[in-house]
Amino acid sequence: MLDTKLIIVTGSCGTGKSTTAKWLGEALQMNGIDCHYLHEECQDHPIRGQEFSYGSVTNAADMDVNCSLMLDLWAQHRDDILADGRLEVLEACLYENIIRYFFECNYPENQILSFYQDLMEILEPLHPVIIHLRTRDMFSTLQQAFKIRGDRWRDLILKDRCKYYVEHGFEGDEGNYRLFEDYQSLAIQAYDRYQWPKLWLDTLAQDWDSYHKDICEFLELEYIPPIVTYDYDPEDFTGRYETMINEKQCGFNIFYEDGQLFCRSFWPYMALESCGGDAFRFFSFPIHLQFMRSQGKVRSVKVSGDYDWGLCGLELERIDTKVH
Repeated sequence: MLDTKLIIVTGSCGTGKSTTAKWLGEALQMNGIDCHYLHEECQDHPIRGQEFSYGSVTNAADMDVNCSLMLDLWAQHRDDILADGRLEVLEACLYENIIRYFFECNYPENQILSFYQDLMEILEPLHPVIIHLRTRDMFSTLQQAFKIRGDRWRDLILKDRCKYYVEHGFEGDEGNYRLFEDYQSLAIQAYDRYQWPKLWLDTLAQDWDSYHKDICEFLELEYIPPIVTYDYDPEDFTGRYETMINEKQCGFNIFYEDGQLFCRSFWPYMALESCGGDAFRFFSFPIHLQFMRSQGKVRSVKVSGDYDWGLCGLELERIDTKVH
């Protein structure tokens, strides 16, 4: 195993950051390496919870202050990782800031690259490793993501009119695809400047077994093939599940399509993996579902996980068995 205390899995939307980081955390544990996997949307995130929170991100002067504060935040997290002693697998939080924040004020390219150079110097005691997921076809990658994540997420991406978009004369949806292409291009520049161990993968084909083997070879880990999915009757679990939150009915649908069980909630197609028995987990998120039976029939489901989702920690009742 490479000598590192921090592995950052980074890349554009739809390239498989969540899928890869979650798998890597499990692969390390299966290789006997104690690690901490941190999803970018987990509760009380040490970086994202306070990132770029000073003033307006559309103001370059405020962005100068934000960069300084972000470096302080990363320095504190570096010290926390060293004190904890475990290897951390961190999803996102790196180059994604280019499009989330730096492009909002069209921050100068040289200052963005300088920020990443300063950041890598701060993290150097951790011997950080970067795994950069890329796509040679941004349009196709985002289209695949739109199918899984739904119209709401698609509108969020295609209606972004940040300062970078406006000042570069971009127009319509095509302008947003160009925005993401420019983001990836700048991220690659930052990646190319990093002198320590790093790996990049083009994930357009979504050949995850192949990518996982490449990552294991790079990290000097044993590749352990995925566990065969447990057999189950999908009709045992399909249906509508709800609970009351603040006097409002909240919940999700579980449905079966094309040989796969899905949950429809904040995304319309969130694949579920069987953990055996009546337990499942989300394919790309640190969320677990434990279905509960009464007289042999599933009556409810308990939701758990380190994710900033209002249903985590709650039990939802099954109110309907027929959904789509």
